[in-house]
Parts: sequence; structure tokens; C-alpha cells
Amino acid sequence: MRATPPSTQFAFDDALRDWRRVETMAMADGARRRIGVLWINPACAATLDREHLTPLEAWIKSPAGARHERTGK
Repeated sequence: MRATPPSTQFAFDDALRDWRRVETMAMADGARRRIGVLWINPACAATLDREHLTPLEAWIKSPAGARHERTGK
């Protein structure tokens, strides 16, 4: 698995230091494993905390998530 170049990773970490960073395993082209990173802004993170939701649960409850559940798109 190829990692993000350190210079790029540190630039994001520095620029988004107030944001919540969530890492998950993901699949890239050719079914290659990667680490997916979701950056959640402070206002969104506060809402997730207040409502006791994970980012995935929040997406499922969103209009886009509900549409995907109904249509598979």
C-alpha cells in the first residue's frame, strides 16, 4: 500500500489542524487498498458529537444518503 507523501500529509495536517480527521480503508483503481481520509470541519464535527453520529450515520440520514438507499445510486 502506497502512503501519502509526508510533505503532502503534513501540509494537510497543518492547514486543517482544527478539523477532525477520520481515516478508513478504501479501494482504489484495480482494487488496490488505500487509506481514505475524511476531513470534517469544526461545525460539522460539533453537530456529529451533539447528535452522537458517526460520519457514515450522518450521510445515511442526509438527502444524498436516503436517495442512495432508495435507488442504489
